[in-house]
Amino acid sequence: MVNFGASRACQTCKQRRKKCDESRPNCQRCIKAGRVCLGYQENSSVLFRHYGPPTLNEPPSAVMQTPTSPSGVVIPEPDDEQLERDALAIFFDDYCVESADRTISRGFLDGLKPLIDHAGESSDIAQAAKIVALATTGNRLRRLNILCKTKQQYGGLLHSFRSTLMRATESDMVETLMIAVLLGLYEIVSSTESDPGQRNAHVSGVGAILSNKDSPFDLTTGTRLFQLGNAFLLPESLPQPENVGLLCAPSRNGSVLALDGILINVNPIFNLANDLFVAPSCQLEDVRTLRQEAIALERHISTWPTRLTGEWAPHVVGNVSEAQLRSSHSPGWPGTVDSYFDLYVAAVWNTYRKTHLMILDIIVKCSNYLEPSDVCFELHPKARQLANDIAASIPYHLTNDAAKYLQHVQHGVEAQYDGRPVGGLLVLHPLWVVANASVVSHELSTHMRNELSWIGHVMGIGQANQLASSRALLSSQHIAQGHVLIWAGMLTQPI
Repeated sequence: MVNFGASRACQTCKQRRKKCDESRPNCQRCIKAGRVCLGYQENSSVLFRHYGPPTLNEPPSAVMQTPTSPSGVVIPEPDDEQLERDALAIFFDDYCVESADRTISRGFLDGLKPLIDHAGESSDIAQAAKIVALATTGNRLRRLNILCKTKQQYGGLLHSFRSTLMRATESDMVETLMIAVLLGLYEIVSSTESDPGQRNAHVSGVGAILSNKDSPFDLTTGTRLFQLGNAFLLPESLPQPENVGLLCAPSRNGSVLALDGILINVNPIFNLANDLFVAPSCQLEDVRTLRQEAIALERHISTWPTRLTGEWAPHVVGNVSEAQLRSSHSPGWPGTVDSYFDLYVAAVWNTYRKTHLMILDIIVKCSNYLEPSDVCFELHPKARQLANDIAASIPYHLTNDAAKYLQHVQHGVEAQYDGRPVGGLLVLHPLWVVANASVVSHELSTHMRNELSWIGHVMGIGQANQLASSRALLSSQHIAQGHVLIWAGMLTQPI
């Protein structure tokens, strides 16, 4: 028999695998993190919840139920003033990934906390972090008053940032960069279908800082990578060493080939494909040329995983079947469940997978336009594997413990997504690529849209809702802009 262990922690801390302070009636850790404390389960009570028969393709529930304790007492949500007081703590808990080993991983926004501590709570960088946290919490708890207030604060910060950018010096370059990143993250969190936001302004700000001759960031390829967000920032040609960049192991760990240079080479192909596929008609020779260039790039990018060893390799936790998912009433996709060194490593892997999948999609579309080709029969299994590998990473991104998720599903216990918003943020675009790829089954495409919808409604990341409902092919520029802001969050290092 499997014993999941007795615990006196509140239900929220149990789900999130956090140390609970066990204060009554509500856990103060939950309150400070802006989360609803679900109360404490008495040792003598056992709760059963009844569900209708689920289907794999139905969207995960996005309805926020009124939280109650096991005794049925309604647990109050934190008020607006309390959320504002605790906004920085919420932000650090929700979005910062500290690297356990900087020779392996860069983490995400690692080093931002000491930067904010040094600048002070009234600084622009601290205020920018707060509005990201409050917008996320406002979305999650459906608090329109908080969302309206953060939008007003954002307007003031944006005006201040533009002035700061014009007079930025070497001494405050890092802080200015992070303000740009945080304002961009706010746009991602708060964006809706009708209001996609002003990310391009922040991408330009990030790129301008990185291209400044006094920039402290020693990332030749990584700096060049930010040109993807604005093709006019860096006209000069820069060298592209294989093992220097953002999307690789840091500290010159030569065992991991940087993805940065590959993505730079791929971007023109994506732009050309977008132009050709949306045009009312196109020349056959242009399609043939595009296919040949895409085939060459596909061969090149296929070598990337062969260079990975040790901590960078995905770890297979186990497998779940469709029957197990149904019987446990758990979200997920049948197949492998993987774990990674951390979310940074998982994000780089999924950047490779979604880029490779997009290249395969271009080749197949070109081949179908010209004539059915044998190359398509070879490429479809590759595409399915890449898409399934992205699906296998979802429990790692959206839960605090992929192994526990697997254990629950395999033993008929309902498993829930209980991870931090940063996990959803880092998997947004890979899910969207799978959802829109022509080489992916309708069932998996629908599942990915449901996962995006869950990230948007429950984790509070607004752009996920936009991507879940967007069936039109977004431009590669749109996707690159979002990536630029996320990648820039990997630049900071603890002092």
